[in-house]
Amino acid sequence: MKLKVYVKLLLLTIPNILFAQNYYEKALESYYNNDDLKAIELFTLAIENDDHTALSYLYRGRSKLSVAGNSFIDRNDFMDDYKEAIKLDSTNYKSYEFIGTAYLLKNELDDAKSNFEKSIELNSEAAASLQGLSLVYLYEGNLNEALKFINKAISIDSSSSADFYTNRGYIKMLMGHFEEAIFDC
Repeated sequence: MKLKVYVKLLLLTIPNILFAQNYYEKALESYYNNDDLKAIELFTLAIENDDHTALSYLYRGRSKLSVAGNSFIDRNDFMDDYKEAIKLDSTNYKSYEFIGTAYLLKNELDDAKSNFEKSIELNSEAAASLQGLSLVYLYEGNLNEALKFINKAISIDSSSSADFYTNRGYIKMLMGHFEEAIFDC
């Protein structure tokens, strides 16, 4: 009798898990194709079908931030998604990187800094988090620290983003190293 109950529960549970994974994969595809509205819809379905999908919360929050555009300062629903992602999986460095970026965009530098630092603590090779921390130091006027962290980001991922070099060039220009700045910009 117990075996029949377990088999029935298993048969009822497996399709839900598979559907949720299918939603997640489709949502991620929409996310990478910059179809944020579709991604939000599909990530929401994945969350509804599998409450343990921390990545769905994370990327749904990122998609909401993209859709919100300049009105993001008044909206906190994407931040709620980031916080839920961290609650479900506090070891994912990307969660802290994304929330750090959101705080940076809101000019909440202390919160941005602590989240970028946590991201780097979890993954010392997180180049985007190193760049984010560099920007925090730049906004605080600490050019030496800003340069240190952007250099580390470039040493880890020199081909990924022209933004890294542009930011380094800007920092060097502010430091008065104009000839060096030209090579980066």
